[in-house]
Amino acid sequence: MVFANHSTGYKSSGYNSGGGSPALSQIDPATGNLISTQRVYGQETVNNYELGARTNWLDGALTTNLTLYRMDIAGYQDRAFDGTSFTVRNAGNLRHQGFEFDGVAKPLRNLSLFASLAYLDSEFTEYDNAAGLPGCAANPVVCTSVGLGSTQNLKGKPATFAPKWTGRIGFDWAGDIGWHGLSWDINSNLSFVSKQFGGLVNDANPQTVIDGYALLGARATINGANDRWSVSLFGNNLLNKQYEAGNLYQFLEASLGLRNGVFPGSTAVRRLHADPRTYGLSATFRY
Repeated sequence: MVFANHSTGYKSSGYNSGGGSPALSQIDPATGNLISTQRVYGQETVNNYELGARTNWLDGALTTNLTLYRMDIAGYQDRAFDGTSFTVRNAGNLRHQGFEFDGVAKPLRNLSLFASLAYLDSEFTEYDNAAGLPGCAANPVVCTSVGLGSTQNLKGKPATFAPKWTGRIGFDWAGDIGWHGLSWDINSNLSFVSKQFGGLVNDANPQTVIDGYALLGARATINGANDRWSVSLFGNNLLNKQYEAGNLYQFLEASLGLRNGVFPGSTAVRRLHADPRTYGLSATFRY
């Protein structure tokens, strides 16, 4: 099957109701008229285009799927830090495009091999007033001397948590034990992701880059008759890979003396590390 699709969508407009600066609204005390609505943001819209194929080969022994896509996002609602609080604002325009591929091969009756690969080209096509690197608002002279400022233009930069490459390979092998209707299943997969910006705000700070990593997991299961119960031994991150789930700036880092004054815009970064190697036993009973 070959297909093409065009779809549209939107997120509604809204306002930032939390405390921060500027205020939710500002009233002229002389006239009583509303003079500021900076806490209000507009809607986000998207145009999505897809072209793909769903294929089946060798009498069902091989299945492959491929989708090419492009998403044009206008009025992108970005959660940015304004120096006092996190607020949502319309950042400009963001383009996401790439492809997604997945396939399953069955060389034997009870053995499946699977793989998936995705490529993402993320780029702001317009973002003139993005948050500057931390510390630049307090040190404008130093930052300006090296071409930095309290705000920046992120045109051409990717959004946070938008790695170029992600994928997974693995297998699933199952069979019957031949005793009281018992069966077994063993599966394992290796997933990987390339480097990406991992900060909580879109500012393209090299300090927040998360290096690429790969994770190995596996599960072995014994199933009862008619799948009434199952017992599984599982393991996640079996290679004990140390990797980051995200990064955030240390609040009050200037007051605490944690900001690096040698490199303009640098700051203390708190790295959120993900789970190390974990393993365990699980059981399920269906009634």
